[in-house]
Amino acid sequence: MDEYLEFVMRKAKENNKVFVLDSGEGRDYTDPETGWYIEDLSGWLVNEELELLLDTRSEETYDKFAEYYVFVTWSKNEKDGIEVDFKFVGRNWFL
Repeated sequence: MDEYLEFVMRKAKENNKVFVLDSGEGRDYTDPETGWYIEDLSGWLVNEELELLLDTRSEETYDKFAEYYVFVTWSKNEKDGIEVDFKFVGRNWFL
C-alpha cells in the first residue's frame, strides 16, 4: 500500500475512524523528506462497523453514506512535516 495512504489511514484511526478511499483529488506533491507522492483525497470517514457495509463499487453507496463523505487535504506544518485534515462535505455534495 502507498505510504501516504497508510499515513492518512493511521490519522483516521487516531480518531477511532476508518478512512475508505474513493479517489485522488489533485494538488499533487512529492515530499522531499519522505519521498511520498501526496495529493488531496476523497472518501468516507466511518466507524469500523460501517466500513464493512461500504461497497465503493455501488452507485447507491454515494447516497447511502453521503453524510460520511470527506475531503482529505494535506498541508505542511511549521516543522515541514505532513499533516492531513478531514473535512466533511455533507449530503449537498451529491445533489
